[in-house]
Amino acid sequence: MNKLKFLNHACFMCEANEFIILCDPWLEGSAFNNGWALLDSSTTNELLLDELSRTQKKIYIWYSHEHSDHFAIPFLKKLKEIKPETKFFFQTTEDDRVVSFLRGNNFDVEVLKDGQVATLSNNSWISISSWKSGDSLSVLNIEGSTILNLNDCIISKDEDCNKIKSILLELKIKNLDILFTQFGYASWCGNEDDVKDRKSEADEKLKRIATQLRILQPTNTILFASFVYFSSEYNFYLNDCQNTPFTVRKSKHLKPYNSDVYFMKPFDVVALDGNLGRALSAITVDAEKHWQDAYTKAKPIEYEEIPSTLEDIVKAFRSYKLRVHGIFIGIFALIELVGVIKPLKVHLIDLNKVVKLSYLRKSVIFDSCDEWDIAMSSDDLMFSISRDFGFDCTHVNGRFRAASKESNNKFLYFSGPQNMLKQGFGFRKPIKTIKEFMRLAKR
Repeated sequence: MNKLKFLNHACFMCEANEFIILCDPWLEGSAFNNGWALLDSSTTNELLLDELSRTQKKIYIWYSHEHSDHFAIPFLKKLKEIKPETKFFFQTTEDDRVVSFLRGNNFDVEVLKDGQVATLSNNSWISISSWKSGDSLSVLNIEGSTILNLNDCIISKDEDCNKIKSILLELKIKNLDILFTQFGYASWCGNEDDVKDRKSEADEKLKRIATQLRILQPTNTILFASFVYFSSEYNFYLNDCQNTPFTVRKSKHLKPYNSDVYFMKPFDVVALDGNLGRALSAITVDAEKHWQDAYTKAKPIEYEEIPSTLEDIVKAFRSYKLRVHGIFIGIFALIELVGVIKPLKVHLIDLNKVVKLSYLRKSVIFDSCDEWDIAMSSDDLMFSISRDFGFDCTHVNGRFRAASKESNNKFLYFSGPQNMLKQGFGFRKPIKTIKEFMRLAKR
């Protein structure tokens, strides 16, 4: 019997006679520099790895992208000890960071081009397609049962959905048995008083799902990849307007599709057969209550933070800036000179200082905190400038405040060079880098 087992957040596994394929295993611990926590803490790496260690079947894992709520390093370290022969699938990227990491740990990795099919068994396969901002989607065919996993891909317009439809047609998919798609907002959505912005963002996510269902017409839809909460004292307020099973069921956008939209909770299992819809219908009420209760019980976690000194922050930013200038031949200093990117003033709330960061000039420290663009802890700023994905992580985890919406835009523009760095752009790939600059300029 082919079956689907839901584990947590964005992770589920499909099991057939010859293999098990696992998607995005993050089962314990925090994500995004202690900014997110799982709503349900009943899953652990140990439980899953114990199950995988006892099987004689082939083990496959697909990672959709590098974000830590999908690509969890602690799980990989333990997997290496128990199932080193596990095979991974990943999308084609400019930077090869994930692939290099996996191969550096002696795992077998197959890098797939968009739309390429990788065989899992005689009658089963997976295909991956890259999407915007480093995300990717997958199409799984488990002996005739087809599953489209959109995870974090931003697919909100008709043209996006039609592109997905074209991907399915290329793969000769006529009937889509399951669509997995997320349903909650997943990044900073304003300061405490910006409740309208968060309500609007939450509503947009539900409207997005309705667009997907109208055009893709899946037989069954399972909502997932949003079973987390903003978990620190500094970002907990962001949970106030988050979508839950209750808001999904009350949504005017999803009313026409309610009977075919389901939830699963950890360890729920359904057979991939002709009774799939009935099986999902039988478990969704309990699953919805489970997640609704989990949202209600969520509390902030007190994470240990080690403050960074101003000297260390300035030194770290200097190193980061030298790297940016070296790889992009100083172009971002020129971009700042013409005013497209502006210097960023960061209020360090634990040090009660403001540091002004610039790609063009030296960093400046101010004792007065009257004027700033972004406020965060010294630990969060150090993390942001010392990791290739730091600014992106901070914007996702929401552990900051913006002086205004314009200040948030300034923050996003200022982090642009780092985002291009982590995606592998630079002078070694001039044509692709110029195309990316043109794309960003148009946007």
